[in-house]
Amino acid sequence: MFSSDYVIIGAGLSGTVLATRLSEDPAIVVTVLEAGTTSFHDDNTDIPGKFFDNIGAPGKDWSFFSIPQKGLGDRPVFLPRGKNIGGSSLLNFMEYNRASSVEYDCRPIKISETFTYADEQAATYGFQFDKDYYGTSGPLQRCVPRYLDQVALPWIESIKSLGVKANPDPNAGDNTGVWITTATLDRNSVRSSAASAYYEPNQSRPNLKIICGAQATRIILSGKDTLVANGVEYLVDGVLHTINATKEVILSAGTYKTPQILELSGIGDPEVLKSFGIEVAVNLPGVGNNLQVDHVTATFTAQLKPGHETFARLADAEFERMQKDLFKATGRGMLAGVPAAFAFLSFKDLDKDGSIANLVADLSLPTTPVSDVHKQWVCDNTVSFLELSAFDRFIPGSLMSPEAGIDYISSTLILMHPFSYGSVHISASEPTAVPAIDHNYLDNEIDVRILLKGYKLLREIYKTSPLKEHIVTEVNPGAEIQTDADLTEYIRRTLGTTFHPIGTASMLPRKDGGVVDSRLKVYGTQNLRVVDASIIPIHLSAHLQGTLYAIAEKAADLIKEDVQC
Repeated sequence: MFSSDYVIIGAGLSGTVLATRLSEDPAIVVTVLEAGTTSFHDDNTDIPGKFFDNIGAPGKDWSFFSIPQKGLGDRPVFLPRGKNIGGSSLLNFMEYNRASSVEYDCRPIKISETFTYADEQAATYGFQFDKDYYGTSGPLQRCVPRYLDQVALPWIESIKSLGVKANPDPNAGDNTGVWITTATLDRNSVRSSAASAYYEPNQSRPNLKIICGAQATRIILSGKDTLVANGVEYLVDGVLHTINATKEVILSAGTYKTPQILELSGIGDPEVLKSFGIEVAVNLPGVGNNLQVDHVTATFTAQLKPGHETFARLADAEFERMQKDLFKATGRGMLAGVPAAFAFLSFKDLDKDGSIANLVADLSLPTTPVSDVHKQWVCDNTVSFLELSAFDRFIPGSLMSPEAGIDYISSTLILMHPFSYGSVHISASEPTAVPAIDHNYLDNEIDVRILLKGYKLLREIYKTSPLKEHIVTEVNPGAEIQTDADLTEYIRRTLGTTFHPIGTASMLPRKDGGVVDSRLKVYGTQNLRVVDASIIPIHLSAHLQGTLYAIAEKAADLIKEDVQC
């Protein structure tokens, strides 16, 4: 047994940032327990264009599955989560954008980042970023990708011709419209992650320790009324160890694992805990609830006319070698690209006659401030509800496989504010058992109808110049699927996720199902905090990494402030 000032459970994005910031004081010892490995550099991780190869990769991904989903024909859904230093910042597609200022309820958040050459790169595509909204000296690197998919600009022009505005800077408080994203890439177009940006430059600090292969099993608590977190028990190669925390224990295990560890420690809904023979330490029914469906995703694919050079060409070993050599020599070429063309649409953009909004008013949701705000955003033109994107590749998730030698363009339809709410709870008292994850996908008519509107809009976009001149035919869902009933069935058979789960340890008042207070402390405890996406109480119209960097940076400031008090 040994001691550390701070014990952080999880070296994912949030845990890595937090550990790096807290260990800036050489008198403070920070220890991180990470269930995954120490590896955070290899070609699949560092080279942007190979991002799909990381999903489900052994040693990188927890590879969770939901329980069978009634709304998807009792089909379980694959749920990737990063499992190594840097966590999902090594799995994600590197898109970096913010939600609207309405959603953050404040001016756009300034993240600790370095914004590199994005201005001139964006201007090439007709967009302009406002430097007032970007940092210039932080560790995280960010830029506009140096390679843009060949049909991205025709896709953007077709959307604009249908009346969707071009947004010169979606990070300036209003993200509606069509735009080019920035991505977490450095000056050489290499992925910039929590591991490479925060941990790697500081890994030699003697007071910063990461124990890999260490799976936390429970938090050790003592006291009666307000409990003290004394340490953590964890497994390494099946052997149980204990580490003491002299200051705080901080949970950064993510939206799926954080509630599991809380429940294994006796913090949660008494009915859940007692059903598995776990003694109740803190009666906190909100643990594991308020799981917000993580940006559910449907796909649309079309075949391109001959003459395009898309990611399908990487199936040729010689072409891939040439592209890899080009990337490593110059930071350019196809492998420098990530999806960069996006359109974010408000509810009213999709529901022009108000018919779906009328259903929202009558929808039965959990009676919390979250659901009230959720419904209000339907009427706010600055809050995006649907994301569309364009990829020069065939996206997995449809009912067919790509044909060799054929070039494709795909688009995703992503619900940013689904009206489904779910839960994550322990499935057994054994800490190595996987949690029971229930997203309740498509358990309401509104989510289905928004996706139907999205598919119809995409079909219109693909039949509009200049994009239509590049298209041979629609492949998925396919011309044979036309009626709402058939399209709904297709959605239910193919729906996936964009891997942005939140909400299972929400920062809300305790009476409203909250788990942590405004200083991220777990209710009923003195020195146990949660710092990860599980604290976000309502979903955001954004790929979440930017928000999570901000949360981790803010949490570090809060903890340092509390030490000084």
